[in-house]
Amino acid sequence: MFPFFIHTAFWMRVHLRSLIALLTWSVVGLTNALAQTVPTLEFATGGGPTGSGPSIADQTVTFRNNTDNPTGTTYATYTPTTTATFRLDNQVYTNVTSVPTTNTGASFGGGNNSGGTNATALAIYQTLGSIGGSSNTNFTSANGVNGGISTTTNYGVEVLLSTRALNRTASTSAEYPYADLTVTFNRAVVNPVLHFSGLGGASTTGDGTIGYTTNLSLITTGVSLSKLSGSQELTVSNTAITNSASIFNGTTGQGAASGSVLVTTPSSGITTIKFRISLKGDGQINTWYPATPTTHGGDGWLISVSSTAVTPITGYVFEDINYGGGAGRPITASGTSARPGARVELYTSTGTFVSAVNTDADGQYNFNPVAGSYIVRVVNSTVTSSRPGYVNTLIPIQTYNGTTDDVGGETPTKIDAGAGTTGTTLASLNTATTIAQSQAAVTVATGTTAVGADFGFNFSTVVNTNNSGQGSLRQFINNSNALTNAGLDQVAFNGTPATNTTAIDPAAGTEYAIFMLNDGRTSGTALPGLRLNMTAPAGYSAQTNAFTFSGLAALPTITDSNTAIDGKLQTILTGEGTTPTANNLAGEIILDFNTSNRGGISVTGGNTRIASLNITGAGNVGGGTNGSRALNTTGAVLEDGAAIVFSGAGTNGSIVTDVTGFNNTIASVLLGNGAMGVTLRNNVFRTGRTVAATSTTIAYDGAGVLLSNASGNTINNNNISSNNGFGIELVSASNNIISGNTIGSNGAGTNVTDDAGISITSGNNNLISANTITNNSGDGIVALNGTSGNRFTENSISGNIGLGIDLSANTAATGDDVTLNASGKTATSGANGLLNFPVITQAKVSNNSLIVTGFAPAGSLVEFFIAAADPTSFGEGNTYLFNATEGSSADGDTKTSSYNTSTFVPSFDQGSETNANRFLFVFPLGAQTNLSSAKLTATATVLSTVNNIQVGNTSEFSGNITVVAGPLPVELVSFVAKDAGQDAQLTWRTAQELHNDHFVVERSFDGKSFSAVGQVKGQGTTTLATDYRFTDAQVAAKAAGTVYYRLKQVDTDGTTSFSSVQVVTFVKAGTTISATPNPASSHAALNLGGLAAGSYQVTVRDVTGRLVYQGSATGGLAQELPVGQWPAGLYLIQVNGQAVVKTARLIKE
Repeated sequence: MFPFFIHTAFWMRVHLRSLIALLTWSVVGLTNALAQTVPTLEFATGGGPTGSGPSIADQTVTFRNNTDNPTGTTYATYTPTTTATFRLDNQVYTNVTSVPTTNTGASFGGGNNSGGTNATALAIYQTLGSIGGSSNTNFTSANGVNGGISTTTNYGVEVLLSTRALNRTASTSAEYPYADLTVTFNRAVVNPVLHFSGLGGASTTGDGTIGYTTNLSLITTGVSLSKLSGSQELTVSNTAITNSASIFNGTTGQGAASGSVLVTTPSSGITTIKFRISLKGDGQINTWYPATPTTHGGDGWLISVSSTAVTPITGYVFEDINYGGGAGRPITASGTSARPGARVELYTSTGTFVSAVNTDADGQYNFNPVAGSYIVRVVNSTVTSSRPGYVNTLIPIQTYNGTTDDVGGETPTKIDAGAGTTGTTLASLNTATTIAQSQAAVTVATGTTAVGADFGFNFSTVVNTNNSGQGSLRQFINNSNALTNAGLDQVAFNGTPATNTTAIDPAAGTEYAIFMLNDGRTSGTALPGLRLNMTAPAGYSAQTNAFTFSGLAALPTITDSNTAIDGKLQTILTGEGTTPTANNLAGEIILDFNTSNRGGISVTGGNTRIASLNITGAGNVGGGTNGSRALNTTGAVLEDGAAIVFSGAGTNGSIVTDVTGFNNTIASVLLGNGAMGVTLRNNVFRTGRTVAATSTTIAYDGAGVLLSNASGNTINNNNISSNNGFGIELVSASNNIISGNTIGSNGAGTNVTDDAGISITSGNNNLISANTITNNSGDGIVALNGTSGNRFTENSISGNIGLGIDLSANTAATGDDVTLNASGKTATSGANGLLNFPVITQAKVSNNSLIVTGFAPAGSLVEFFIAAADPTSFGEGNTYLFNATEGSSADGDTKTSSYNTSTFVPSFDQGSETNANRFLFVFPLGAQTNLSSAKLTATATVLSTVNNIQVGNTSEFSGNITVVAGPLPVELVSFVAKDAGQDAQLTWRTAQELHNDHFVVERSFDGKSFSAVGQVKGQGTTTLATDYRFTDAQVAAKAAGTVYYRLKQVDTDGTTSFSSVQVVTFVKAGTTISATPNPASSHAALNLGGLAAGSYQVTVRDVTGRLVYQGSATGGLAQELPVGQWPAGLYLIQVNGQAVVKTARLIKE
């Protein structure tokens, strides 16, 4: 720093420079303005500290953007904020009392004092022209254009090296280190320019004048120095900045050095540069200051920095929480969250590592490289989730990298490589299993605005068929289990070239696995969110569009509620590959657990959705010991043999739908360990495997569905078929609803005897309704001893090898066949208390109504079916017809009676019962309903309500009865009339009667005119057979040989109907007639040989009294009758004439 008396000359030079600058502006200003259009970052007003020294505190300057450099001086705030911080440390002299407040040899904001011994306070931040008499021409802008720095608007930080730190008699021509000066930038800068003003000064003492200057030696390595411009005194080597004048003073060009020094840095830039600063004297006198100082001297100078305007690479790393599939979404989409702490790496365009940063609290990253092309990469494993529950083992999938079609990253079938470092290349990260997944290419051009790419990630997306790792189904489950669903609301996706698909819009709070598997297409339209020419994951079939996840090990249990694995999201993306059938719903996601010897999907969380999947191979090791865990003789784990397992009461609200389970060891679905509230709907569960026993495993025939300690579940509208074991087995399973299913062709396995469509091994109060149960190798339904309250209603059961319903008194898997009715059964008698089945005694169609009578348990609901008859006569209920309740207002017979084998017509053994409740139901039939000759069977159920479900004990199917058609509401089994001396004896029998008030016995002597001869009281309504008798006394004396009888049946409402006509002939010797042959087929002769000569009238009637022939004949001769024209049946021939009436019977075959 020069003494005060030199300042006058300095200011004169400054004013002269300003004048020259004004004169030359018009000449060169336009040229420079056109040539320099790139702004620079400079020290200018408003950017630096405002205080005064002396101080050794760090001094920070914020760069300002010179928007019209080099000719202009317009400054603006620059983003991103870029700062330079100056620090003095490693002070050699720390006891300099003449430098107040610091006592150090070097300080900021200290000044010479011509009127006192202590350093004065100067502004720390000053314009470059305020010290050293420098001019604009001494300096050069950072962009390499001469000029561009204004000494009146560009600022610097003032530094003082006090001579009072030295021994006054120390050599005045030597150089003395004072301290280290470090400049630290808050972000990397490339090739900055240092500007120095006033390196050099002089002090006048009583001994004369001593000159001195500050020299700077570079400590930082990896950079080099060079002079851009400056006074002749400024000398710059690669590592030093010195004042080369022989005599130093404070005026630039006359002993002080000012100018600009370029710091050449690596392409990645620097964040610090450090110098050793020293004070050197010129040796004009032998002392630095008087023995008794009255002033203070030292070298005060300014340091400033400018830099090419930093063009940062910047962007955000964010979590797209609600991504629902398809095209990736930018950070501006709803529900995204910026993620701090993510590692972002910068590589050259050729893939060489440059540097790395972590995103800040706002999820933003910044790089400040030189111009060129780069690749930005995000290390996926460092991206966190904003959802509660995040731990560092959770790995997301890239959904966005500045483009929307890079879901899954560079190669979704691989996992993201670990972090890079110095020496890493992108090529080295690309192995058989790893790659730098998240990359974005950027180009930095000097002076452009910030460039870069945002990166989006999602923790719900599945992009490959790998067994484990990033993008796998296993990783999704791990992510989902850990992360809560608070605030989750995945968006609906249906933007796909696939046809006939419907968007799935997940409910808020439910997390779906977002399947985004690439089908490898090379032409046409790329799938939303994906690119053409990508390799499809292993297991993809171009024929079916299905993706097979092969050789899966047991997946983690789904513990988090409201989780969905729904393959339909993949179908929506790539389309239906095959048409679903009854046996294969053709899901586009196939989970194959073959070779794992473990189970498939296990669930303990509530409201879980498993949908649109094909699942196979659970419990199989493929060519090895099958089922060695699920069927182990010591410690078997059934869950390891089931495709889907729900365990525990927490599964409430879960659903399995549109799933095809096949070739699994234990079952396609296992509901166990208290599972409740689970729904299985619209699925196919088939071909459960058959496994032979080994030395360490038991034999087993796989079921479709196994409920083991499970209650309150619903199984409806499924196809459960061709399993080697039971279709459905219930073990300790109660209060479940099984309805609307097709359960067929199960039980063909021969390793065990699990051959029924449905087996209730143990469990109570289950409702089994409206199922089709057919062609199973054993019973349709078998319920074993100890079970009760199980209701079977409105099912269609047919074609099973065993019974339709088998209630067993034992615990054998195959049941015990028909259990006959008996009195005195109790709840301990067997399954459902071996409830007696209905006994049907009459089934007749009359007046378009079906009239059914019989016996049933008191108050039971009786269901009637068209039977699939079998040799046992206890047919299965094939077609449900209708139901009615015994003892209700619809029951027309409220009596009780006893029955046994002899009660039934025709008779077969259905057991016996005393004081059994009788029923009579009338069911109107539709006009199109024809039950004539159909076999009828029935079940009885004593209803009860348990947990709001109407269940109850249901019986086996009843014995069959054939539906007959006829006009009588009273079934007349027989009606016989015969002569008994002079009397006619009439007997008839009814099988049962409906509203029968009485019979009227009517008689005719000519077969035409009938009149009443007696009345017999009927039974009203009865299901029992009743015999009747009536005697027409001395009728022979009134008859001319033949008497006709019929019954007129009268209902309680007055309705009448007639029986067929019966004939009694009282024969008189010598006067008989006959027809031969009898029976006749094509012809017959009427022999009147016993009659006197003369003419006779001949009439022939059928048994209903209808006239079929009328003619004349001659007594004593034979008369041909035209029987060939008559229908087969019984005919009555009457001959009148010559005061006699004769009759005969003829049977036409």
